[in-house]
Amino acid sequence: MPNPVPAARLLRARTISALSLLFLASASGSAGAVESTMMLYALGSGALGAGLTAPDGFYFTTIGVYNQWRASKDIPFGGITVKADVSMPVALGSMMFVVPGEILGGRLSVAATAGFGNIKINAGLDSPNLAKSTQGWGGADTTVKTSLGWSVTPSFSHKVSVTTFLPTGRYEKGFNPNVGLNRFGADFSWGATYLDPNVGLELSGSVGYTLEGYNGLTSYRSGNAFHFEEGIAQHFANGLQIGVLSYQYTQSSPDGGSGAKLGPIKTRAVGVGASLGYTTMVGGHLVIFNTQVTRDIAVADRLRGTGGVIATTVKF
Repeated sequence: MPNPVPAARLLRARTISALSLLFLASASGSAGAVESTMMLYALGSGALGAGLTAPDGFYFTTIGVYNQWRASKDIPFGGITVKADVSMPVALGSMMFVVPGEILGGRLSVAATAGFGNIKINAGLDSPNLAKSTQGWGGADTTVKTSLGWSVTPSFSHKVSVTTFLPTGRYEKGFNPNVGLNRFGADFSWGATYLDPNVGLELSGSVGYTLEGYNGLTSYRSGNAFHFEEGIAQHFANGLQIGVLSYQYTQSSPDGGSGAKLGPIKTRAVGVGASLGYTTMVGGHLVIFNTQVTRDIAVADRLRGTGGVIATTVKF
């Protein structure tokens, strides 16, 4: 049976718990003006625990993700509505190793994430004869994330991260159920966390820049973007953690290339979310359960998205 962990250890273990949601950057993508409406970076994944680094060791995380994006626009003549609906459940596995010792005064971690998903797309006019749909399974793209973090004081820590997106997922040109995006990309971010060891209050935030990359099959270059994320959480002595978060996203460069038929679109988004976690010991191993939900509340040139995540991390 799971047993509660002492309060002091729980606060230390929270540095691991936060990472189980940070792994999502490779998993869930977001719908926007970039090609296939999918951006590489998962908004909300860099909010809580943004500056924390786990203790030395090996960690394995299983992640279940469900995302849905919808859009509906009425045409001012003929009573016609244009609709788009995309849903995608994804199953992922992530391995992370935190290197013993210090490098440049900080601690180095490397994580790799891969998996598979099912995507369903419905698009067209609000009429059975004027709509298209497709659905299918396939491998998801792979991500490799390298981070270097520093604990400045017992309460304050920060870290820099570089995430590389590798186009290993299923992709076919045209209107197909593509789980992968067929483009290399990278994200550069800095995150900071204040975690009061006495009362368990966490304040976290991050800023990052994503290079969305180029799809050679479609001659489409997705625009690069800034993202900002913020989170507040309360950690309790019994292992429970409750938090809220927000994010902002804006493209700094428009989509381009000969395949960008809609022109130089730049998208923006603002969203909010909530997180619930629990840390315990099972069979002598530290185990962290996390769940998170996010929703766009304001968008421009982007499908409005809703996402949900369930993650379990085990330290070996």
